[in-house]
Amino acid sequence: MIDPWLGIALVLATLGALLAILSRTSARHPELARKSVHVGMGLAALTFPWLFAEPWPVLLLAGATIPAFVALRLAGPRRFAIGRTLHAVERQSLGEIHYALGTCAVFVLAAGDALLFCIPMLVLAFADAAAALVGTRIGRRALVGDKTLEGSAAFCAFAWCCTAAALSLVVPAPPAELVATAAFVAVVATAMEAIGPRGLDNLLVPLGTCAALHGSGVAELAAAGSGGAGAAIALVSVIALVALAALAAALQPVRAAVPGGEAP
Repeated sequence: MIDPWLGIALVLATLGALLAILSRTSARHPELARKSVHVGMGLAALTFPWLFAEPWPVLLLAGATIPAFVALRLAGPRRFAIGRTLHAVERQSLGEIHYALGTCAVFVLAAGDALLFCIPMLVLAFADAAAALVGTRIGRRALVGDKTLEGSAAFCAFAWCCTAAALSLVVPAPPAELVATAAFVAVVATAMEAIGPRGLDNLLVPLGTCAALHGSGVAELAAAGSGGAGAAIALVSVIALVALAALAAALQPVRAAVPGGEAP
C-alpha cells in the first residue's frame, strides 16, 4: 500500500487527464468518448484494493468527484470542453454520479476482498460498454426502455467472460462450479443493467454483481488482496480491453438509426 493521499492524488490526476484527452473527440464521437470515460474510470477503480486499505479514501474520492460532475452538468456541455465528454449525448443520464456511488458501495461491501470488489468493477467497465456499442450500432429488438435484446446479450456475454476468467485464475474450485457461478453472476448483472434507467444501472450492476458473488460463496475462497488476484485482474482487464476494442472496430462500419444498448 502507498500513502492514501498519494493514491487519491493519482486517481484524481488520472481521471482529469482522461477527461481532458477525450474532450477533444467528444464533439465528433460523443458516445464513444463517454464510454471511454466509463472504461477508464473502471480501470482506475480496479487499483483501489492495492491503493487503499480502508474505505475512507474511496469515500473521499466520491465526495470530491460527485460535486465536480454535478457542477459540469449544471454548467452545461457547451461551457466547458470536459463537460462535453460526459454530457454531449442526447440521453438524460446521471450515470457518472451513480458510477461513483456504486464504486464506493461495493468497496465498502467487499470489506477488503479484492476479488469481490474487482469482478463487479470489471463487469461495470467492460460489459456495460459492450452493451452500449452493440445496442447502439445493431440493436433492433427493444427490451426495456431504451435497452435492446442485442445490447443485453452482449452485456451478458462480457459479464460471463470477465467473471469466469477472474474466478478461474484465482479461486481453487471445480471448473463446473466456477462456470455456473459466472453464469449466475452474469444473469443477475444483466437484469440489473436492463432495469436501470437514466444511468442507475451504474449503481445497480456492481451491487447486483457483488451480491451474486457473495451469495455464491465461491469468491470468498480467494485470498483477499493477494498478489495472485492482482495479476489475474490485470490480465483479465487487458484481455477485456482488447476484446472491447475489437468489437468496436468490427461494428464501426455499421450505421444504425435505432438507439439501443443502455443509458450510461
